[in-house]
Amino acid sequence: MLGIENDEVLEDLEELTERIFAPETLGGFRQLIHMIASVRSISSHSADSIMKDLHFPKYIFDALHNYGFEVDDKSINKEYYRNSYHKGWCSEYPFYVVLLKSHEYQFTIKSCELLAAFIKHYYSVLDTLRDKELARESSTREEDACANFRLFMKTNVAEFNSVREAIPKTPLDTPMSIANQLDKYLNDQEHWPYLAHKNYLRMLSHFFSNDWKSPKHISRKRLPFERVPKRYAEPIAVPIVGAHDDIFTLIPNESLIPNSEGLDEDDQYVTQHVIYTRARS
Repeated sequence: MLGIENDEVLEDLEELTERIFAPETLGGFRQLIHMIASVRSISSHSADSIMKDLHFPKYIFDALHNYGFEVDDKSINKEYYRNSYHKGWCSEYPFYVVLLKSHEYQFTIKSCELLAAFIKHYYSVLDTLRDKELARESSTREEDACANFRLFMKTNVAEFNSVREAIPKTPLDTPMSIANQLDKYLNDQEHWPYLAHKNYLRMLSHFFSNDWKSPKHISRKRLPFERVPKRYAEPIAVPIVGAHDDIFTLIPNESLIPNSEGLDEDDQYVTQHVIYTRARS
């Protein structure tokens, strides 16, 4: 009815899935439809902005939103409707996880505008986010930005709620303006009940200002010798049958032949016990 050929539809779908870095299984793709619908019910301007930046054709959204999705393969159906991510997706598909977990976000007019601003800015600084020289030992800057934004949007704490109701000031705020607003909010708060919450905002400020710095790897100096006195466990000893009460045999913690430089395996010598006596008072 739209006058669009199948090949055109497939091209549009392929462009969309590549744009959002979706896995081949399209696991959780239904959550993207829910996100657009949720944002549109609050802010049509933000929804339009998000769809434009994701290269999401309206006719595909309308079809997937208004109609059900079902194929003969039940495993594909299950993947399409999943609302959680697979192990490893946070590092392999960090941006897609931001979209997939949107059903957990605290959506308001302002937070919808911030989500739209995050998505738009993400594509403009993607090369920087994936720069290996800026990456930490455990994560890339893309992972850092996406993980912090995802947790910021879902966490329901007083500090975050206040920020989501104040930033950005307008839907047309530039990324640098948003970064300055975050910095101002951080500097105005003298005491934060939980430091990690403050670090989330600081990470988002770096994202919007795109001023990542190479991490400093601090090598810890070790002392040339151990200053802490060593403690030794009490020896394990058992009484010898028929011997005096003060004579025991020791059971070593390690094998008497610790390596191949000792006796050969075919030596038939009887193992010698270590005997010691306890001093009498």
